[in-house]
Amino acid sequence: MSEGTEVAHFRGIACLHCGEPIELAPRVAEMEVRLRAAATNGASASEPRRFVTWCTACGKEAPYLTNEIKDFNGVPASHPDYQRPVVVPWRHPLPAARAKTA
Repeated sequence: MSEGTEVAHFRGIACLHCGEPIELAPRVAEMEVRLRAAATNGASASEPRRFVTWCTACGKEAPYLTNEIKDFNGVPASHPDYQRPVVVPWRHPLPAARAKTA
């Protein structure tokens, strides 16, 4: 028997914007398992059938349905040069600053 190289597999979705595969978050993977188990038992699951995730390749966020999840070959791409934008809370200007401009 010859030693073959094993190809890595992962569950994920294709990005709606750039088409790159996105690996499922653990929370979404657990949700999919529960939905499949409920479907095989014939019971209707009360789990949501859609989720929102962002792409590590292009940085865009989009909604996806659980029936869009499929198997991908290889290792999920990681893009260390992309950094998710930081959200900064907006504050009202100080009252003293308004008085100076009036």
